[in-house]
Amino acid sequence: EYWRTLLQTLMASQPQLAEEVMQWLSTQPQSVLKSYLSAPPKPVIDGTDNSNLPEILVSPPWRSKKKMTAPRLDLAPLELTPQVYWQPGEQERLAATEPARYFSTESLAQRMEQKSGRVVLQELGFGDD
Repeated sequence: EYWRTLLQTLMASQPQLAEEVMQWLSTQPQSVLKSYLSAPPKPVIDGTDNSNLPEILVSPPWRSKKKMTAPRLDLAPLELTPQVYWQPGEQERLAATEPARYFSTESLAQRMEQKSGRVVLQELGFGDD
């Protein structure tokens, strides 16, 4: 019970408080209070003896120094020539189109109203082929 632990701690640290409130208490609470006052003090646990503790509690991993990371390798950049792969006829078909068709200041909805949806989709590259 949590209240018992609190009362025991309070009576151990400030026993003079019991004398001040004793006159207002009935007999049963007085006997509980007197039992805490007459109880021998709890032994203080020595926090320096870690022989019985597991190693993980004695030296937790977050208290040790971090492992050093592996050094970054300095590799020479690869000298590769750029390569382009075109489908047969793709480059010629693209060269024959008007660039203005792909770049428009109008919104897609405006373009769809002015042209048929099929034409707009073809301009965007979604053709029938």
